[in-house]
This record gives sequence, C-alpha cells and structure tokens, in this order.
Amino acid sequence: IKERSLEEKVKKRREEQKPLLEEIKKIVDSNQNKVPGKSKLGEAFIYYNNNYETLIRYIEDGRIGPDNGEV
Repeated sequence: IKERSLEEKVKKRREEQKPLLEEIKKIVDSNQNKVPGKSKLGEAFIYYNNNYETLIRYIEDGRIGPDNGEV
C-alpha cells in the first residue's frame, strides 16, 4: 500500500481496515463494563476508546499511516 496514490490508500483502508476497526470498537464498547478498569484488559479498552478518533483518522487521510505516536 506504501507505493499507492493517496486516493488508492484511502479506498483500500475504507474497504479493509475500517470494518475491522469498527468491529473492534463494538467489542470494546460491549465489554468495557464487564472487566475491571484497572486490569490490563480494562486499561486496553480505555486506551482504545480514548484514542479511537485519532486511530481512525488515518483511514481518511492517505498521507498518514497507522501509528501509535502523535499525529
């Protein structure tokens, strides 16, 4: 995907990665209250929800890649 145009990157990300991230979001949302917030899994759920908007930003912007660093 690295060598593709910005438009091709966005199209591919929308097709393949967006559904996956949305499914993970559903799982996190439906299970977050079932685990202690201080557990490793609870902390991971909180982190995912707190950073979800930043995480999915790369789907609509072909200039950036998925990264856990600051955008």
